[in-house]
Amino acid sequence: MMAMWALGRTDDMRLTQHLIEGLDDVDLGVMIEARNALCWLARKPRGFGFAEDPLDALGPNPAPEAKTQAIRDWNKGIVTAWGNWYLENRPYVDRGDQFEAKLRRRLLQIKEEL
Repeated sequence: MMAMWALGRTDDMRLTQHLIEGLDDVDLGVMIEARNALCWLARKPRGFGFAEDPLDALGPNPAPEAKTQAIRDWNKGIVTAWGNWYLENRPYVDRGDQFEAKLRRRLLQIKEEL
């Protein structure tokens, strides 16, 4: 989580790909911090309208399945939003690199799941 926070404060767009990869981490705390760091780096305090924590809307004592589904839905939304933002705003020198190909495959996977 600390690494995600620090990457966001670098103001270095070349490091954004690490934050986008952090959105798919297995640890929800890392995912949240990657999203927050992207908000900071992009100067979009509210991101793209997704909650900071996907579990906030569930209320007390949600079923494990509800938690899993909320995280999965939130993840798909933020990866899509931030992935598309990155593809539109990435540095010119990074266009056509391996990360772009990987990100486009991930975005297509999400689209097919919907």
